[in-house]
Formats: sequence, structure tokens, C-alpha cells
Amino acid sequence: MKYIQFTKKENEIMDILWKHDIAMSANDIKLASKNLSINTIQQTLQKLLEIKYIKVAGIGQNKKAITRLYRPVI
Repeated sequence: MKYIQFTKKENEIMDILWKHDIAMSANDIKLASKNLSINTIQQTLQKLLEIKYIKVAGIGQNKKAITRLYRPVI
């Protein structure tokens, strides 16, 4: 696995995922973050998925929408 340095946004999202012992949706991460927009979170999650630093741990429900739940791999 090739290691890269996290950007500020990636680091903030990874910190949130590391601090919580449960799989989290993008909305859960939004509620736990101080200043990240949902669009930024979703784009960053896609990048973290591509480089295999997080994984989809399951499917959850947010109000009426189905959502992915994420967990850190590293």
C-alpha cells in the first residue's frame, strides 16, 4: 500500500472516523465536524475510498434516504 499525506480535510474526516467506534454516514460526519460542508465530506470520502483508507462498512438509513456507512481501514 502506498502511503500519502492527508490534506487538511482528509485529516479532519479521518480524525472523526478514528474517534468514533461505530461506522458513520456522511451526515454523521457532518454533525461531528465543525466547518465541513456535506459536499466536501462526500467528495473527500470518495477519494479516501479510492486510496483504500476507508471502506464501506454497511448500509444505514438517514431519515428517508439509504446511506453508506464508512469505517477507517488504517
